[in-house]
Amino acid sequence: MFEKILGKYKKNKPKVAVIDNFTINYLWNRSALLINVENGKKRLRKETLFVKGETAEILMLDNYPLITLHGNNRACNTCHKFIAPGYGLDRIASVELYTIGQKLNNLPESLAAAVADITPVLELMPSGLYLIAEMNLYPTDGNGNFFWAFNRETYGDNKYKYYTKKENINSLNPSYLVPLKSPIAYDAAKVEHYKENPNLPALAYFLNGSLCALLDGHNKAAAAALQKRELKAIVIIPPVYFEIEDGRDSYFANRVKFANHSFPSGELLSTASMQLLSGKVMGTTQKKLEKIIGLADECFDIFEWDDELIETGKYFLEASQVISLKIADDISAKNINEIIERKKTCEKEEMMRKLEALFLNDQSLFKKLTFYALSEKKYSPLGEQIFQILATVKELDITTSLTDFTGSMNEKCWKMLEISYKYLQS
Repeated sequence: MFEKILGKYKKNKPKVAVIDNFTINYLWNRSALLINVENGKKRLRKETLFVKGETAEILMLDNYPLITLHGNNRACNTCHKFIAPGYGLDRIASVELYTIGQKLNNLPESLAAAVADITPVLELMPSGLYLIAEMNLYPTDGNGNFFWAFNRETYGDNKYKYYTKKENINSLNPSYLVPLKSPIAYDAAKVEHYKENPNLPALAYFLNGSLCALLDGHNKAAAAALQKRELKAIVIIPPVYFEIEDGRDSYFANRVKFANHSFPSGELLSTASMQLLSGKVMGTTQKKLEKIIGLADECFDIFEWDDELIETGKYFLEASQVISLKIADDISAKNINEIIERKKTCEKEEMMRKLEALFLNDQSLFKKLTFYALSEKKYSPLGEQIFQILATVKELDITTSLTDFTGSMNEKCWKMLEISYKYLQS
């Protein structure tokens, strides 16, 4: 009888294997490995709940919500979504996660060695294929905030944080962080230690769009923020599969997607391992959803962070700014001057993207194009957005930047512009 039970245990024991014949070199400019989890425990998993036309995607550990993404378009990585903190990973007894930090602090010699170190965590997930990648992540949430200063009250309606803007762009790399441990886990002594050891990696789980959730390494990320540098991390990336009917000609046919990269599925990925790891969509009620979200650790809402940490968010690019850089097209001096000289046309949406991109890359061209846009009637609907950018500039002498455009706006208009700008600055 005992041998029978032991045999059943061995048969169902979780197993993690690197797919040797599917190597990916320098994905996102770093190394990556494809792994297969067999007999996964399904303790660390995504659950997707459907409520009145909207979905809530929840990362769960056992029966505790770690983080919730809520929006009306589950498939779109960068559409409007809101996000709420969860129960607090530090409050959940998990030997597997507790020991991971110690192993990663030994600085794995290779990505394969790191996979071996994090195997106890990988065994907690559902069976299937995952991509494990070395990445550099910003210690900010993508909205200009220190990643750990993450609460429900700051973000307004329904206590969700609005973390992506309207541009439906699916090319963002996994770049930003949200915490899974509550702020009570902050340790100033550990932060100082990690300042002196910047190469020790953290462990993160890819959520959606450009967001990753930290499974381990919160104090490492705080150290990176204070040093205004990126965080080295090992990122677990679950796949999204596209099921296309036979005969349909589609780019996504027989392909598997990890974050913003998709690959031909081939014979390997058409095996039984292939499944939708985002979780089965289950109908529920608003009351049940609110009950799950209500398990969030109150420490996220009441913890008071030092100003030095809060200020670190501004040193890193926001997700919307990265999008602008990707879609602004040509922002060369030649092209911008041709637009200003009216040799080329530029539609309103394109103008705003160029302004946002130039603000990040070339302050001189940004000023020139800004004042041109403010002097043109067709760009008047952009006025508020332009002033929002101007208000973030610490030093901008408007009066000395008008020489090229004195013929476009009269003195009274420029005076109103200067007054408005100084008001926003204050």
